[in-house]
Amino acid sequence: MSSIDELIHQRVPADERLALLAFADSGVIEVTRRELDSRIAATARALQQDGLGEGDRILLLAANRIEWIVLALATLRAGGVIVPVDTQMGAEDLAHVFNDAAPWRIVVDEASALGLPQSVPRERIHRLEDLGTAASEGADDRREREPAAPVA
Repeated sequence: MSSIDELIHQRVPADERLALLAFADSGVIEVTRRELDSRIAATARALQQDGLGEGDRILLLAANRIEWIVLALATLRAGGVIVPVDTQMGAEDLAHVFNDAAPWRIVVDEASALGLPQSVPRERIHRLEDLGTAASEGADDRREREPAAPVA
């Protein structure tokens, strides 16, 4: 039986073809397959160095963005389990998910951090923006361009 990471490597070569496309205020951000693989590898190494063990859960509460994808795939590559949580979930439901999932680490974006219940242990909370250093390694391949004109 293959892992998700192994299946991706078997089917999707790390080459210069486009893997991700994100629309940001600064324009369109393109990430190649090679760059995505590099970011995933760097983030997976960082997670393992921080102590992520086989089967440890990372709860991810953040809006969709490139770093979300990188962290999710890096967690799988490092042997962890990703627990994605809807950013629109209410505080009571969030508290239940946190208690039930018993995550090793909780990763949130800036906006989602504001809605965390007080019962969530603050020492386990990390900002997705702070993981950007590892997730941005090898960013030489990233290309920004002007946003496309709106479709009429």
